[in-house]
Amino acid sequence: MNTKVSSRVLSLLVAAALIAALPVLAAEQQLPAAAPSDLVATALVAPVDGPSLATEREAVRFSWNLPADQGLAAPAPFVADSRAYWIRVDASELAAGIELPITAADSLVRLQPVGSSPEAAAIDPMDLVITAPGQTEALSNGNGLDLVVDAEKLSAAGLPFAAGTSAFRFSDSGSGSYALAAPALAGAKGSYLVHVQEPNSAVALSLGADRGAYLHGETLQARLSLSGASLQGAEVFVTSPAGRVLPASVISQQGTLLAQVLLDAREPLTPGLWEVHAVARGEVKGLETLRHARTAFSVAVPTARLAPTVSLEQRVSRQGVPSVRVTVEVETIASGRYEVRGVLYGTDANGVRQPLAAAATAQWMNAGSEQTELRFERRVFRDTDLGAPFELRDLQLRDQSRMALVESRAAGLVVAD
Repeated sequence: MNTKVSSRVLSLLVAAALIAALPVLAAEQQLPAAAPSDLVATALVAPVDGPSLATEREAVRFSWNLPADQGLAAPAPFVADSRAYWIRVDASELAAGIELPITAADSLVRLQPVGSSPEAAAIDPMDLVITAPGQTEALSNGNGLDLVVDAEKLSAAGLPFAAGTSAFRFSDSGSGSYALAAPALAGAKGSYLVHVQEPNSAVALSLGADRGAYLHGETLQARLSLSGASLQGAEVFVTSPAGRVLPASVISQQGTLLAQVLLDAREPLTPGLWEVHAVARGEVKGLETLRHARTAFSVAVPTARLAPTVSLEQRVSRQGVPSVRVTVEVETIASGRYEVRGVLYGTDANGVRQPLAAAATAQWMNAGSEQTELRFERRVFRDTDLGAPFELRDLQLRDQSRMALVESRAAGLVVAD
């Protein structure tokens, strides 16, 4: 018999025997009940036909160390704080004159043509006519204005404003209702966005959703409150990446307003985030004022979910170095590339759990059920003082083909006691 072949076979047999002799701790666990902040689908929903963003079929799997002295926490939902408002007007309305409520000094006004139509030309602030609060004399030719910047200057400065945008600031420091007119637009067509930013105002609108990510069929809840003014009313609506508008219902609750809208994400795949918009009307010292705010969030069609049973396995090498494998089953309703990731915590000398490593795996899955593994290899355990018991937290499932987070669970699974 060939000596080289015999040696190779013998080596493989010895290696297999050594691996089999390593201590193994294995167990199956049920995923914990979903917490209010978790993202968990109760049923799968087929996506609307559309392009797929990820078609790579090769599976990838990796793990990496995390600094144990940096605790991991889910980011709090963003709360927008706005001291601005904007109104859309036709050229004829702006030519005749509009009223702008101003509540503080140094407020900045931007005039922007809306759309790509050449009918809405850039407005030169020097052509504006203004009447300050309590005054009867109208001012023109730049009088009453400060920090005048026309569209050409803004474009030359490379600032990220739409083409044709111009800006100015009222030169006096008063507050009240300003009359603003652009007589040069008489007979013109098109429309304009008039954006008022009041950084020094005490009137502020806050708006925040209760989560940063949702699934199709869930109800968005967003809270809004107006400070510095008496709230007279509010309107809230949601826009999708495809441009659809979903109106929200608004109710008063515990001193704030609660907006709710049922999220319908069945639309062609369009990159981008959803947005919730709020328009609040208030009154301060007899002056009616406006505030607009918006904030973004994601909405995913639940094309996949994790099966309730998870298999956890810990092996220890002959040198005492552990490795951990987590096997999960993914149920899918649509073929695509799916990613599973999680964070492994270890225990320090004081019995406190600390983040040790993260792992991720991504592969193509056909509709149905398939298993995949998170592998925390031995190398991530070699330069750490953290040991067993280990705990898996922050388990996530992502649909890479549609760039969507479809499941997220913060609660942990103990790998070994």
